[in-house]
Amino acid sequence: MSWDSVFSRVFMRTHRIELEKAGVAVMQREKLKVWHENQIVGDYVPDLWIADRLIIEVKAVLVLSKEHEVQLVNYLTATRIDDGLLLNFGPSVQVKRKFREYKPKAPSTSVAL
Repeated sequence: MSWDSVFSRVFMRTHRIELEKAGVAVMQREKLKVWHENQIVGDYVPDLWIADRLIIEVKAVLVLSKEHEVQLVNYLTATRIDDGLLLNFGPSVQVKRKFREYKPKAPSTSVAL
């Protein structure tokens, strides 16, 4: 197990404990359904999750990259959750907030002429 993996797990557990102490119902490493075109296609396991509201991804890397941000937005899209936090506990703490506004497509109403 790598250094960043060990520390991200420690920080994940620490945040879960602190959120629970604050009265926030938070789940750690529990499955969420992944959607594609209104069909469940699999599962995704976020680091932390506040039911139907927020995905929290915890990292312990030198610096967050654009790939980390894109990955979180993809998770938001796949799970239909609108808000996400990316927390990095590297040499300095970094926090990035990401959004995904989900709006189901209206049914197509094609008219034959």
